[in-house]
Amino acid sequence: MPIKARKFKTDPLFFAVFAVFCIFEGVFVTSVIYLSAIFHELGHLFAARLCKAKIKSFSLLPIGMRIELELDGIKYRSQALIAIMGPLFNVVLWLISLAVARLCYHPLLSFCAAANFILAAVNVMPALPLDGGRITEALLCMHLELDRAVAVTEIITLITLIALFLFGVYLLVSSGYNFSLLLMSSFFLIMLLKEHLKPRNSKKTL
Repeated sequence: MPIKARKFKTDPLFFAVFAVFCIFEGVFVTSVIYLSAIFHELGHLFAARLCKAKIKSFSLLPIGMRIELELDGIKYRSQALIAIMGPLFNVVLWLISLAVARLCYHPLLSFCAAANFILAAVNVMPALPLDGGRITEALLCMHLELDRAVAVTEIITLITLIALFLFGVYLLVSSGYNFSLLLMSSFFLIMLLKEHLKPRNSKKTL
């Protein structure tokens, strides 16, 4: 069944942020970043269609793309598969980029490989709302009651993000300028708070 046009949404800031990235990073580098993020979401989309999960919306965001799924009636094992497929698609693109770069080297291919490796590595961290957190939650739900599985996942997320935050502080102090991990961990801590406060239902975003 094809995706209906009304399911597509575009954040008004998407084009503005994309333009700013193009100005500071260049069109090709920016395109690689966004296409890698879109390829990641296509992995979720592929698995969702395979597992017959209902696709609520498909949105272009300033930082990439988001798919909202209706997971009512979808087994936890299938939910874990849907979550892991995004990072797996990035791993595939990473390996392809490395292979092509060995045949005909180009800096953009190396950047594509690095971008997809980082995207996959970050997303498999066991922290909500990342894919790794979704996978952890789904696997725990297979053995625990939902409320307990969610609580354990949030504890694991908190420990992961605190460790990431502390490492971010160390990186900032040692380098004197690199605050990327600090910013990332702070953002995810805020997202965890939102995840904790919102009502539990079968609708999830990836």
